[in-house]
Amino acid sequence: MHPPMMPGINAAPRSVWPSVLGIVAMVFGVLGTLQGGLGLLAPIFLGRFRTFVSSTAQGADPLAGFDQHKTEMTISALLTIAAGTWLVAGAILLVQRMRAARIVLLSWAAIKMGVVVFGAWLGYIMNQAQFAAMQQSGTVPPGMTGMMGVMSVVGAVIGIAWGWCLPIFMIIWFMRPKVRRDIATW
Repeated sequence: MHPPMMPGINAAPRSVWPSVLGIVAMVFGVLGTLQGGLGLLAPIFLGRFRTFVSSTAQGADPLAGFDQHKTEMTISALLTIAAGTWLVAGAILLVQRMRAARIVLLSWAAIKMGVVVFGAWLGYIMNQAQFAAMQQSGTVPPGMTGMMGVMSVVGAVIGIAWGWCLPIFMIIWFMRPKVRRDIATW
């Protein structure tokens, strides 16, 4: 027996990127969903942590920023759970090589970028509330106020940059003509 000699008889090899990218997306989606779930549990743990810290803390309330923004923390956790679940759904479609995976993952990227900005903003305002409580208690050394404000901004910018890595990758990946042609064959 010898292989067929006529051109076009052998099918092109099946691309492996949907499986690889799908599995990576599933891992990140599950981790994001777990992160959101832990965010929902944070107020419970913070209450117990407050009891421990209040016996050892001197001066400022270490949880002032959390107390003022419990509602926003809950909203952020719910959005994180939704984004993680959406990513898992898109990843499953991608592994199954369903055309809808592209739209689901591109929409996830846009949603996730918004969730990241909301989380960065929330972190910033919580830090500002914490710094204000520290200033009122007199536990902040002179000259540290400006530095704490700068660090809050730097933290928010780094958080956005880090949080946007996977969504930007997904957008670039699914906009590539070669990938779009591959998806069209599914």
